[in-house]
Amino acid sequence: MMMEKENKNRENATTYAMSAGLVLGGALMFIYFIQLQFCSKHPLCSLILSSIGFAITIFCVYYYTMVYNRDLLDGNITYFKALNFGMHLFFFVSMLLATFFYFYFQFINPKVLQQTIESSISLINHSNLNLTENDKILMVNNLKSMSATNFALSSMWSFFLMGFFLSIFTSFSFRNKKL
Repeated sequence: MMMEKENKNRENATTYAMSAGLVLGGALMFIYFIQLQFCSKHPLCSLILSSIGFAITIFCVYYYTMVYNRDLLDGNITYFKALNFGMHLFFFVSMLLATFFYFYFQFINPKVLQQTIESSISLINHSNLNLTENDKILMVNNLKSMSATNFALSSMWSFFLMGFFLSIFTSFSFRNKKL
């Protein structure tokens, strides 16, 4: 009986994380779409939208972990259950964002990725970075080999890792205080 309840809780935790990931991923896709379409030449606009996206991310992690705690765990959440929920949440969000970036850079507006690569190469070549010539060449070659697939995969992993570290900190507020 106890084993059945534990399996049902795991399934429900995944379902909750998928639902929350869909909401958070949808909001972030909307923000990134606006950012990519309209803010490419306006760094302040991009900074503001990125800050809004980060605030929404923190809010959603906290809110959906509270909902998961209240609805599924009856207020008996532990640090590791909150961390596990956050990791599942960011797994689904990172998959959605990677899919979005792939389709955006591959089909909707492929010029944006190429322009970003070219401006990054120009920045590397004209900056006063303390790099050897071999390091600069390596960085430029890595940028030149960037494709929509590479960008989608790297964004997936970077967003998942960012979410993992964010979940480590937000899970502290949900640890069980009973000793």
